[in-house]
Amino acid sequence: MGKTRTLLEAAVAAGLLAFPTQVAQHVYEANNLDEATDWIESFTEKAKGRATLFLGAAISTFKPTQLPMWNDFVQLLWASALEVATADMRPDRVSEGLLGFFERTKDRVPNYMVTEVIARRLGQQYLQVLDAFQAEKLQDGTYAFNEIHKWAANLLATGAVAAVMTTNFDNYLEKAIEERTPLCYQITGDPHVDGREISSRLYLTTAKSALVLVVNGAKAFAFVRSLMPQLGSGKVTFLFKVHGSCYDPVSCIDTRLQRAQGLPSFATDVLDILLKRTVWLVAGFSGSDMNDNLDYLRFLSSKKEAAIIWLTYPGSRWESAIHRLTSAMTLEKGSRTGFCLVNGHFVGERHTEESSFPQFGQKILKWAQNLGPDWCKLLLVDLVALFEDKKQSKRRLHNCCKHSIKIAPAKSCSELWALVHCALRTGNRLQSEARQDLCRRLTTGLEVLGGHHIRLQEAATRGDHPQVHAQAWVVSALSGLAMLCGGEVNGAARALEISSGIAWLVGNYEHHQSIEGLLKVMFQAVRTSVDVEEEEDSPACKQTVGCLAFSPAMDNVNSKMNKYGVPPQNYMRALLHRSILFADGMILPANIISNSTVLVDEVLFQGERDELNEVYIRHLYPALPAEFRDGPRKLRRFLDTRPESFIFESVNDDHIARMDDFFDNPANAHQVLYFDESLLGRNYGKYIRKAVDPLHREATIYHLVRLWKHIEAGGGWTEQPDHSERSSAAKHAAEDLTDSLCLLTTLLPEAVRRSPLYKFADLFDEASDRDSILAFLRSDAGEEAKLQLLQARDRIIEKPWLYSPFCHEMFDAPYRASLAFDYASRAEVDTVLFLEEEEIPSWEFMSSDCHAKAFPTNFEALPISADSRKYSSLLLSQMTPATLRKARRDLAPFRAKIVEGSALVDDDVVRIEEAMASFESRSLALPEVEIKALVDLDPHVKQVAELLLAQCVFLVRNGPPLDPMYEEAQIAVPGLLALRRQQD
Repeated sequence: MGKTRTLLEAAVAAGLLAFPTQVAQHVYEANNLDEATDWIESFTEKAKGRATLFLGAAISTFKPTQLPMWNDFVQLLWASALEVATADMRPDRVSEGLLGFFERTKDRVPNYMVTEVIARRLGQQYLQVLDAFQAEKLQDGTYAFNEIHKWAANLLATGAVAAVMTTNFDNYLEKAIEERTPLCYQITGDPHVDGREISSRLYLTTAKSALVLVVNGAKAFAFVRSLMPQLGSGKVTFLFKVHGSCYDPVSCIDTRLQRAQGLPSFATDVLDILLKRTVWLVAGFSGSDMNDNLDYLRFLSSKKEAAIIWLTYPGSRWESAIHRLTSAMTLEKGSRTGFCLVNGHFVGERHTEESSFPQFGQKILKWAQNLGPDWCKLLLVDLVALFEDKKQSKRRLHNCCKHSIKIAPAKSCSELWALVHCALRTGNRLQSEARQDLCRRLTTGLEVLGGHHIRLQEAATRGDHPQVHAQAWVVSALSGLAMLCGGEVNGAARALEISSGIAWLVGNYEHHQSIEGLLKVMFQAVRTSVDVEEEEDSPACKQTVGCLAFSPAMDNVNSKMNKYGVPPQNYMRALLHRSILFADGMILPANIISNSTVLVDEVLFQGERDELNEVYIRHLYPALPAEFRDGPRKLRRFLDTRPESFIFESVNDDHIARMDDFFDNPANAHQVLYFDESLLGRNYGKYIRKAVDPLHREATIYHLVRLWKHIEAGGGWTEQPDHSERSSAAKHAAEDLTDSLCLLTTLLPEAVRRSPLYKFADLFDEASDRDSILAFLRSDAGEEAKLQLLQARDRIIEKPWLYSPFCHEMFDAPYRASLAFDYASRAEVDTVLFLEEEEIPSWEFMSSDCHAKAFPTNFEALPISADSRKYSSLLLSQMTPATLRKARRDLAPFRAKIVEGSALVDDDVVRIEEAMASFESRSLALPEVEIKALVDLDPHVKQVAELLLAQCVFLVRNGPPLDPMYEEAQIAVPGLLALRRQQD
């Protein structure tokens, strides 16, 4: 019997799980446990016995923990707010009616939309309510964790599961683990501290006692990535708090706004690994978090490798996500992957109506009391508007609180809102004098809002967190609508673009889409001849190119873990858009365009849309080994001929076939470039050997230590005063690594691939065994040298948090440079690279590395622009095809200069900034416009404008808005470096 089935049956024997063998006839049915046994065993075999237990909110509803389900929690929120809001109403004729209203309509709106509305009003003040989830103690002084918590803690402590992942905010699992074993540690995200603490505990582990690491928050997820090869080893297990924890409120994910942003890349990378390498047991989880985004937990992206067993309560109504997953993740007989629903559920005593959750309820009421009656009234106004327009109750509450809280931007927005509403509804029917008066008042309102906008945006740019910044989109949207009413279409478009960008950055995606909808109808009637000329003049159509560029950050090994945590598809899309604007094509190594699930499945084929983006594919120039020049299906043949050590990803086979169809078309054949693979392998080996050569060793060590300081400083280059000990440890590791690689390179053949080096340093997601390393060595390698090499490897993999960044730099920098240098040695014009500021030291290092007699061609790296400006990767990633076309057309003169090899002067930079203004992180100025006359708008435009106006409400907040899910990544534009062959 398989390990997973044994684990489930042990839970049944312990009275924790039940698997009904008969289910009443119901439209929603899953498999019985016996029916699913073959799949469970097949899944477990594929995962080599490794399991991830994914636990939802239901586990903490059992006694003695007795926390509410999420719908009960939401009900407590509005009930407590109502109690506080109506405390001063005598007589209270509102409470009973509103409570009845909420009860009747609560099933219409998802719980996370309720919490989103509350969080938008309260900002970070809302997070204080999550303190209610802190673990409580029983009368005997022990924490009130239940039998399920103890079961999960025991599985982690004994190594019976590789990981437990939960969406729960409460910390009862942590308390159960602390009670079960002293071998536990909560990751801080500081490599120096975490490394020391983990090392001090690892030697205490045994075959039946693992070290349990608790991972909560972005920094902890980023750190633990280097430990993933240890997954399932039995020495280390993990508790992942994917939605954060009550003891760290900033880490908590609770609103639709947050879910729409997507999990940070640190978390999605861990999810990808768990789905690839372990069988998942999902229990106590409804799946509602995935209703809006089916790939929220990466199930779709990993569907070719994921093996998921999901326990569902017999006869319960499934969330829409489960229906869609059963369709998207097919389950065939004997399959080793798929999505298998099983009738099963936790058992135990839960709360009753008489003994609900008195302590928890008191905490929620205290939170509402701390808000005060005025803010609670505002919350109820918002909630009534969300559920249904209950005008009478809403008006009574509004009248009670409308004078309580005032803020200048809100008042100004309200005044301009009324003017725009009048202009849209009755402006064309007003008498001439009244129309002119309305125009003057609109102009005055625009001037006032322009001043507010500048102050809000300047505060945000300084790094302040003003309470109202997240509402700045309202200021610019109302301004745009006012300009539109006055016929100032260009000014309106500019203001609306600014508004759309701000709404996107702060996570108001519904408002972002509404603004984009208005922009679309404003311009969709006209497809100008200039657009057509631009499309016909594109390099791909003409089969000639002016400027082909490399973007090293597209390397599929590194782009998923960009330092900001931005979802990888967004970051890759932003890099691609930048290249479309400033180059005529992007050269991609074959392993990226054929073997990156993010690029191929999520970007080129647009995720669930499953449509090849023609704009993108026409910009990409895959570089393939010359042996694939003749014959069709080049990408497929490239993948099929890779060695077993190749870093394979589960790219959709149909997508590879469709890209092959595109490149096999004679009209597109010019986009495929070729290189001598054996020559690149030899050059790659030369770069590595030169870097660790005794004559170059000190420069390499200096470069690696400088890199470490950069990481420690959070992206800066100044060492902190208290980091001398850390720098010393980094220098020792750099010295050890260069000596180890010097030995390794003497034992490898002349031509070197990156995969053996990754295996040597255990950089793959799957741990490498020692014998596999020896298989890559030359046949004449001596036994003593092999022993020294394995001892060096043991030192490296013992401290992955310290050595991994160095290994990636040593292996990846020359890998990315080798193809670029090879292409540049043959290109007729300068080869162009898109680089970020933090990437420049690596290329400077590689330039110094390649200046040796071993290399026939040397290069000088020249910046194309003396000044590059930073732009938001999130905004760049959201550029529409029409916006891309327009911006590319505006930037045509600068591409011509790049092809000519001319440096961009200050005036060029200014004009680039003008063309790219909409993609700054925050644009600081709205257009200055005078409304001279009102115009009759197209009926369709007017209809969409009225819908947007209805959403333009400037919310008065009680605190700063919730922090974004990840840092706003900035991309340098143009950020170009030219490789120019040096003259002999």
